Amino acid sequence: MAINAGNTSFSMIIINRTSFPVVITENIPYISMSGSVRIATRHDYEDLPQIHIDLLEKYDHPEQGRWIPDLIDKIKTDPDDVWMLEFTPEKTLLY
Repeated sequence: MAINAGNTSFSMIIINRTSFPVVITENIPYISMSGSVRIATRHDYEDLPQIHIDLLEKYDHPEQGRWIPDLIDKIKTDPDDVWMLEFTPEKTLLY
């Protein structure tokens, strides 16, 4: 993975589709962020497996098939295998 190899920079742009491409003043149409990212594990956040399970259960819908329940079972079986990307923004632009 690139992060493990030392490539810890990130940048992203989020577009508000309700006002794209016409900018409506009461909405923020674009957010641009850049900064650094790292891999966080259960050793960093003890409750990380439960956070994953809570999010997966929140968005689980039967029409999506078995992949979410299967992933929840995997997390319960091997909670030390859970990780997340932790972003630290250093520059943010709203336009």
